[in-house]
Amino acid sequence: MAIIDFNGSASQTVAFADGDVLNLNVPNAQIRNVTEGTSGVTITLVSGISLTLTGVDYADLAAADVNLLDGGDFTVLAGSDDVANAGDTGDVVLGGDGANTILLGDGDNLVFGGGTLSASTDGGDVIVTGSGDDTVYGNGGDDAIRSIFGNDLLAGGSGSDAIVAAPGEGETATIYGGGGVSDPTDGDDFIFVGNGTAPAEGDALVYGNGGDDVIVVNSLGDNTIYGGAGSDLVLVGNGDATGDNLVYGGSNDPAGSPGDDLADGTSLIQIAVALGLDIGAIGGDIEDVRGGLLGLDADILADLNLGIAGTDIVDLTTAVDVDLELLTENLVGLDASVLAGVGLFSANGDLFEIGDALPTDQDGLIAFVQALPDAVGTSLVAAILAELNLTTLSQLLALPDPLGAVFGALDDIDPAVLLSAGLAVVAGIVTEVTVLAEADVAGLLSGTDGADILDLLDLGQVGDDVFPVLDDAGLLGVLLDLDLTVLADLGLGVFDGQLVNLDLIANLDVGGLLSSLGFEITATLALGLTIGDILEGGGLTEFLQGLDVLVVESDGDNTVYGGTGVNDPSDGSDLILVAGEGDNLVYGNGGDDFIAVGGSGSNTVYGGAGDDVIFVTPLEGDGGVPTTLAATPGEFVNDVLLVGGSGDDQIFGAVDGDLLIYGGSAITDPTDGGDQIGFQASGDVLVHGNGGNDDIDGNANRATIYAGLGDDSVNVFGAQEAFVVGGSGEDELFVGTDGNATVYGGNGVTDPTDDDDDIGVSASGSALVYGNGGDDFIAVDADRATVYGGVGNDTIEVGDVFGSDGSLSSGLVVGGDGSDDIEIFDGGDVTVFGGNGEVDPTADNDVIDVDVGGLAVVYGNGGNDDIYVEAGSASIYGGLGDDTITLYTYDDNGSSYVRGGPGADTIEVYADGDVTVFGGDIVLDPTDGADDIYVELDTSGDAVIYGNGGNDRIELVFDSEGSAGGGSSIFGGFGDDQITVFGDYADRGVSVFGNQDGDTIDLTQFTGSATVFGGISANDAGDGADRILLGSGDSLVYGNGGNDTIVSGGGDTTMIGGVGADLLVGGEGSDTFVFSAGSTGLTAAALDRVEAFDLGSDVLDFGLAAGSATTFAAGTTSNTSYDGALSAANSAFAAAEGPTLYSFQVVGPDGYLFVDADANGSADSAILLAGVTTLTADAII
Repeated sequence: MAIIDFNGSASQTVAFADGDVLNLNVPNAQIRNVTEGTSGVTITLVSGISLTLTGVDYADLAAADVNLLDGGDFTVLAGSDDVANAGDTGDVVLGGDGANTILLGDGDNLVFGGGTLSASTDGGDVIVTGSGDDTVYGNGGDDAIRSIFGNDLLAGGSGSDAIVAAPGEGETATIYGGGGVSDPTDGDDFIFVGNGTAPAEGDALVYGNGGDDVIVVNSLGDNTIYGGAGSDLVLVGNGDATGDNLVYGGSNDPAGSPGDDLADGTSLIQIAVALGLDIGAIGGDIEDVRGGLLGLDADILADLNLGIAGTDIVDLTTAVDVDLELLTENLVGLDASVLAGVGLFSANGDLFEIGDALPTDQDGLIAFVQALPDAVGTSLVAAILAELNLTTLSQLLALPDPLGAVFGALDDIDPAVLLSAGLAVVAGIVTEVTVLAEADVAGLLSGTDGADILDLLDLGQVGDDVFPVLDDAGLLGVLLDLDLTVLADLGLGVFDGQLVNLDLIANLDVGGLLSSLGFEITATLALGLTIGDILEGGGLTEFLQGLDVLVVESDGDNTVYGGTGVNDPSDGSDLILVAGEGDNLVYGNGGDDFIAVGGSGSNTVYGGAGDDVIFVTPLEGDGGVPTTLAATPGEFVNDVLLVGGSGDDQIFGAVDGDLLIYGGSAITDPTDGGDQIGFQASGDVLVHGNGGNDDIDGNANRATIYAGLGDDSVNVFGAQEAFVVGGSGEDELFVGTDGNATVYGGNGVTDPTDDDDDIGVSASGSALVYGNGGDDFIAVDADRATVYGGVGNDTIEVGDVFGSDGSLSSGLVVGGDGSDDIEIFDGGDVTVFGGNGEVDPTADNDVIDVDVGGLAVVYGNGGNDDIYVEAGSASIYGGLGDDTITLYTYDDNGSSYVRGGPGADTIEVYADGDVTVFGGDIVLDPTDGADDIYVELDTSGDAVIYGNGGNDRIELVFDSEGSAGGGSSIFGGFGDDQITVFGDYADRGVSVFGNQDGDTIDLTQFTGSATVFGGISANDAGDGADRILLGSGDSLVYGNGGNDTIVSGGGDTTMIGGVGADLLVGGEGSDTFVFSAGSTGLTAAALDRVEAFDLGSDVLDFGLAAGSATTFAAGTTSNTSYDGALSAANSAFAAAEGPTLYSFQVVGPDGYLFVDADANGSADSAILLAGVTTLTADAII
């Protein structure tokens, strides 16, 4: 007898004979494998060191004396279906072929269900461990392994195994669904870690290996799960769990494989049903579907062969023409009370319209009967009498209640007799009826009762055709036959012959999908299935369809991978649900994943490749996200990171803290798809939409959004501050905040390549908006607004545009390049630039409309601008181009300013307060174009108007009394200007300067005082020929240079014609005609002409001594020509003995007053007094 000692320090090969003793001085847990070969039995340790016993097989070894270090037995089951009961010491059991039952004690045991690690042909074993640290290999077959306590290693091996473990506190259960860490050919396993309905208290390390596995870990410890290959269902944790869990879904069917159809929602429906969730089968909610269909466009419904008739859905596949005969037959067949509801009555196959009820008074009834035709009346009266057993009408009338008797008789008379008299009994009431001609039946459908009649016949009318109305069953039938993609557009799907509502899943309805699951993991798996159901083969593989379903519930820090690690783009679609208050980390990896994380920790989610759905929210019972987001910096309780990755992702985060979301994979990801991103946070939110046409919506204390590439839609609400960058593409951006907002349509302050954006901002604080490139629409409602339209033809609205009843206290709008349309209203002080600043000659034609209560400063810049302003006061600069400017001011004490700038401008001003208007840019601007200027002073303010260059048209209207010491001024400037002043207020005063060239100045509609200069000052000999018409007030007029025409009005006018042959016309008042050296000539063509001179009220002033007997000499009236008059005057001057200065001569109907200013005996100048033949010395002052 030999004693063989093996301590595992070195490999040995030893011959083993009967009677030998083997001492295995190594722990059972160190034995990796036991194999039987042709040369003997080999025992291999985990370290790789082995002991080979030659000359024996399993049967020999079973009968031998083998001593184990752990004190147990070395047992070999040679039979096919054996039972082994181990003691409480550490045993080694080799099961061999067959379906064995192995029950272990409390030692540290080692079990090979098939006799060796690689055995694959053995049967389905049942192995139950004790409380020790056991190592169990189920090997081949569908094994059932049950571990009670201890640090057990349980390997199911090949086949579809069921493994249940319950590690205690401080213990770890290591479980392989297959034979080790890597076993892709393993079957579909069920692995459960827990203690019945109670959780296990230890840790679990689980490898599902190959196959579609169901792994449930109901444990309070720190668990690690590898789902492995196949479509796995993994449920980890429970409501009391606090451990840190690590979960790998492992490889599954790659995206795009058969059955992987997360994109259209089918797999999600099946999963939800299998999980026992209420996904909203339509059933009694068919009215909701009907209401949704009624809201669709008619063209969309027509594509579904459906139409709308009133509030009914009709089937367009079967049109029913308006067949009058068929329609009549259908109506005739209806119940009389139903027909009466629409005013119809049927009898003898005909339709009748119900008229008025018969009169209820006796005289009226008799009158009605007497009015009937004789034949009808006789038969009706006879029928009534016969019914009452009477013979004469007088007998009827003698009855106590003849009226009641008649009605009672009518109710029993043959309807045909009644119809012959135009009567019928309808619902117990005798009424008149009229025959409804067949041709009138069609008219019923368009009458007031048409819809009711269609309802009676269960029909609906679309155009000229009538269609069958779909009842609930019919409508459901039509919808169930539709293509799934069409149904998906309607928010519907089909499962198990039912129409179901996709909203609870596709729209991330947590109340429906997550709350109904509740993350309650118990022995029944919270799936509506028992463990027995799964073990009996029903399983969940039928509905998984290429998905891993991973559910983790624990308040520890959980990490979940949909695939095999951080980078696994070939992973298939996963459904991942995580709940817990720890810091969770989730990688969806490849495939179209659905990821939901609930809890208030700092969660991080990476969707990875594929079209993913990501949802993060506090758990139900946490109180959710506060409705009042009052957090301030430093108070945030967690930070959440959501990364959608490539593909068209749906991402929603609701957190009580800070949130960072990437639609793609990083800050810059131009290849990302079109994402739907939603958020709600009490802290700060930062979102990068990245590439694709994204839809971003949410609410946060402070939100920062970078929409990225693509045509994006952004709707953001923030309690404190919002910052939005639309990025490239045609974006729709809306921001609502109780604080401040900054929005860029493109990528920054300067982005001329940006496309057309639609931007809306509602802010209680300040708003800063850059439209950037493209033809943008910008609407801003804020307390303080600054808007830069940028490049393109922009439309900008600022003020109470969203009906918030807010007030714009201050605003700045810069239209930028392009032809912009700018509107500001309901505000305080604002500044507007049609272009890019105060000086921008390249700006295009802008339309600017401002209505504010404060100061408005507007620069039209270049282009032909249309500027309309209503303000307390304003400063408007039209800039280059032919501008149209309209201004209303309302501050009585304010002062406004308008500069038309270069070009031919049209300017209208309606002012309360003072106003200064320049047709050009400055006081002297000879290059300005021909302007049209209209100024109306509605209060006591004054106006100063400069026409500048060009042939201007200037009108000034006084619409109220003036103030003491006030006065308005008009400067026509260069060009032939037309100046008109209106106003019926005597206390008003105006000064008018025609400036250069030939101006027309009209004050005929003005009653105030006026000072008028045809030129620029009292001495302006270079002025042109002016036409000056005065009003009813007192005036002082300087014609200045040129041959002027001055016409006095109703006031006292002083006219100084100035240089040139002027025409001076007196008016109704006392006029003074003033002449000086050089102001009138001596030749006939050079004389000033005075008309309407009123001797006695008008006077002449030559700046010399007044007229007197010495200075004035009346001449002859017999002159026949001007030359004769001049000669006579010179003779008078030469013959005068004193200083005769004036000689009056008459030629025909006119008089000439010659002046010898130097008293040298000959005339120096003369004036023509038209129509004056008599002049006295006192007319000269």
